[in-house]
Amino acid sequence: MNDKLPIKSVEIGGRVITLVVEELDSWGEYRSDDRQIAFSHKAVSTLAFFMETLRHEMGHAALDMGGISHLKNYEEEAIIRCFDTIFHPAWDRVRELIMESLND
Repeated sequence: MNDKLPIKSVEIGGRVITLVVEELDSWGEYRSDDRQIAFSHKAVSTLAFFMETLRHEMGHAALDMGGISHLKNYEEEAIIRCFDTIFHPAWDRVRELIMESLND
């Protein structure tokens, strides 16, 4: 992919999260204060790596926005409900947008 992202942002829980590529030690990271997901150059070297990293970081965003990441104890049902109502709808839309951008 050569650092060119197929999309510039995602919407999760009604919030727009911008996507950027930069030097990172990890594959990616979600930054709640900046409403941003950063990708390493390796994470965007292929579409498969990008999609996997994006899905992972969107999961972190959903847990943060849903308040789950702030719990002292994680409860499975709370996490599943967060993913059902926040993460999965956002991921379905992002996957659709990425596939549309590849067909343009």
